[in-house]
Amino acid sequence: MLDELPELSYDYLGNTIVQKLFTLVESSLVKLMMVKEVAPYLTQLGIHKNGTWAIQKIINLCHSDYQQMYLIGASLKPYAVKLFNDQFGNYVIQGCIKFGSPFNDFVFEAMLDNFLEISVGRFGARCIRTILESCHDSSSTSPVTNEQVLLVAGLIIEFANELAVNSNGSLLITWYLDTFKDCDSKIELLMSKFLPNIRALCVHKLANLTVLKILNNRIDDKSRVATMDAIFNNKETLEYILQESDNSNTTAGPLFIYKILSNPTLADLVNQHIPTIRKILMELNIVNFQNYKKLMDEVGISSTRIGRNGSTKRNGATNGSSRRGGNMRGNKQDGYVTQVPPPPPQQQQQQQQQQYFVQGISNPPASLQQGQHSPIKPQLQQQQQQQQRSGSPPFQNRYIPMPQAPSQYNNVTPQMYMKQMYAQQQAQIQQQFYLQQQQQQQQQQQQQQQMSPQEFAVMQQLEQLSLSSAALGYNSNPGTPTL
Repeated sequence: MLDELPELSYDYLGNTIVQKLFTLVESSLVKLMMVKEVAPYLTQLGIHKNGTWAIQKIINLCHSDYQQMYLIGASLKPYAVKLFNDQFGNYVIQGCIKFGSPFNDFVFEAMLDNFLEISVGRFGARCIRTILESCHDSSSTSPVTNEQVLLVAGLIIEFANELAVNSNGSLLITWYLDTFKDCDSKIELLMSKFLPNIRALCVHKLANLTVLKILNNRIDDKSRVATMDAIFNNKETLEYILQESDNSNTTAGPLFIYKILSNPTLADLVNQHIPTIRKILMELNIVNFQNYKKLMDEVGISSTRIGRNGSTKRNGATNGSSRRGGNMRGNKQDGYVTQVPPPPPQQQQQQQQQQYFVQGISNPPASLQQGQHSPIKPQLQQQQQQQQRSGSPPFQNRYIPMPQAPSQYNNVTPQMYMKQMYAQQQAQIQQQFYLQQQQQQQQQQQQQQQMSPQEFAVMQQLEQLSLSSAALGYNSNPGTPTL
């Protein structure tokens, strides 16, 4: 049956038989023989959904036999990194920690050689955290030595910048800040890695939480002051943190500054920098005010006062085309619309008189005829008299003015106002064209009046001849062939 142990371990029922055998057999020699048969396949079985249960049972029951522990460690060592990052294999690694040093040294050697690959993985980071927390188990002697814990803590400090921006690696940073107690200067050591890249960490959605945790600590005031100086005493760094970004992972800068300002324990250190923050916000070209609302309320400015001047985003793209200040029509993206003041009553009366004239209404309402100060009234009367004498139809214009009382101009929108203004300009152009036609007709009438009676009689005879020839079917040009 020894030859069938690996195959039995793969089966969903056979693995239970293997577990029961290791539980019931008391002879260490028989167990050693079973381990030797399974040892070449430990890694394959450890990552299998059925085999992992048999391997974990073997590991849990061999912690008192050095030969068994050595065989298991030697078999798993070449594949330790893969086991760390596997959903089933990481439990096999955790079981091997119970062997104690030196039989579990292969686990920490794998961490030392491939720490970043293991710690950024979903299962690897949690496996490392579980191993580190096992050293605080008070129920029995800890299988993890202080040297092994210090080794992992040193690796966390070395790769702190990479771990802080990773959702899995940040778990190890949290363990280092909250649980690790073997070093009094742990925060100072961590900040020595963070300060050169402080502005990139402050704008990251995960890393800024680590920086806030360091600022909230009450153990190391020196590191807190150094961090505050690195953020607020450098204007370029503060501008970088407050600028907008197109990357969703680096938009936490304004909220990060707001959390610092609203923290009462940091009030003495940050109050002196509020004018600088307010000045930078006024100079920024902000498009999305949602990320800045809390910060603007905290420093005492409103969204309508921001974004007047051009600026660049954190990724280097310009924002001049996305938002323009000083537009008389208003900008809906700014959150407000500039209202156009109503024209004076005299100008309103003139505009209405022009509209009635363009529509061909010879007798406007009496309310418009009573205006005493309108300079266009005599001109309108003269043009109306000329229309009646000449009998020519008035110029037709289909534009219909909006039936809006003067008292409602206060609520007019910029689009409606510009539409009315363009229509009025078009009406004035049409009015000038109509006056030019009237002048040409008057000039023709004057030329006819200046002709002598003889010339006028000759012209009438020629017209009669042309009409009679046309009625008889003759062409005006004799050389033109007829059909």
